[in-house]
Amino acid sequence: MYVCLIIPFVFSHYRMSFPNKEDRIKCWGRRDEYWQCLDEGKSQMECIEFRKQYEKFCPSQWVGITDNVFLDNISKDFLV
Repeated sequence: MYVCLIIPFVFSHYRMSFPNKEDRIKCWGRRDEYWQCLDEGKSQMECIEFRKQYEKFCPSQWVGITDNVFLDNISKDFLV
């Protein structure tokens, strides 16, 4: 019984509110600008300002997930 009471309290700070349409569009735009910078062959340091904006406008959970997708796509390109 105590576990049932503790779990919602412990994990409640991990909940993410879903961004509205305007916020999603801002997030996706910043993500695309950052990825485009990397696709142009620039280094992480050259793209740092794009990265900061990407992290500012997107929920941290989304940043982690989309980074994994981007890295998966890059590794697939090298395997072909």
